[in-house]
Amino acid sequence: MIRDTRSNSFIAAVLPANDFAAGDHPTASVDHSIGNACAFLISAGVVGGTIDGKLQYSDDNTVWVDDDGASGNNINFGQVTAPPGNGECDVVNPRARYSRVMVTVGGANSTLSVTGVLNPRRTIVPEDK
Repeated sequence: MIRDTRSNSFIAAVLPANDFAAGDHPTASVDHSIGNACAFLISAGVVGGTIDGKLQYSDDNTVWVDDDGASGNNINFGQVTAPPGNGECDVVNPRARYSRVMVTVGGANSTLSVTGVLNPRRTIVPEDK
């Protein structure tokens, strides 16, 4: 069915599950030419210290700027300090063609993943007959 959730959403593992050392870890970007809104979902299984994340945007997928939240986007998912840790950054008004999350692991290694869900997809829906 063309109007079901699966047909209208694009799901990407923008930061596959792994053990991450302290430091900054950018996710892969999502391209808003495919779909407008995006939710970045973090899931942490082991938290060695702290995990923070902030939304960033780019016109060229090379130079990244921190989103200041002025456009109504949920720009960070709040600090994760204990497992199981979950959080979400939301892009409701894209500031540029590309978005990503910069994940910062503080302290010891942490195991986490970030998934991006882009919706609705920019597709042509045929008329119902």
